[in-house]
Amino acid sequence: MPASQDSTKSQILTLAAVTYGTVILTAVVALWVYFHFWGKTVKESDLTDHTGSIAVGTLWVPVFPGALLEGQTSDTSGGVTRSTFRLRSSSVAHEMLEFYKARLKTSPYRFTNAGETPQ
Repeated sequence: MPASQDSTKSQILTLAAVTYGTVILTAVVALWVYFHFWGKTVKESDLTDHTGSIAVGTLWVPVFPGALLEGQTSDTSGGVTRSTFRLRSSSVAHEMLEFYKARLKTSPYRFTNAGETPQ
C-alpha cells in the first residue's frame, strides 16, 4: 500500500475517533446536566414545606406551613383567573386565613372568603 493511502486512512480513522469521542462526551455531559439540574424528584416534604408555592394563573401563592395541597381548580374568564384550592392542615382555619390575608395583602390578588365581599 502506498504511503499516501496509509496517511489518508490514518487521518480518516483519527477523524472518526475524535468525532465519536465528541459525541460520547456530549451525551455524558448532557445526562449529567439533566440529572443535576432537572432530574430531581419531588418529595412530599417539598410540597408541605412552608417555602412551597401553588400556581394560580401565571402567579404563585405560598403554601401554608405544614399544609398539604389536596386539590385545585382554576377558571379564566375575561382575563381574570379565579382559583380555588383545598389544603389539609392540623391548624385551625382562622390561622390559615390570617396567613393568607397577610401574605396576599401586598400582592395583585383579591382575597375573598365564602360569603364576604372582595377586599
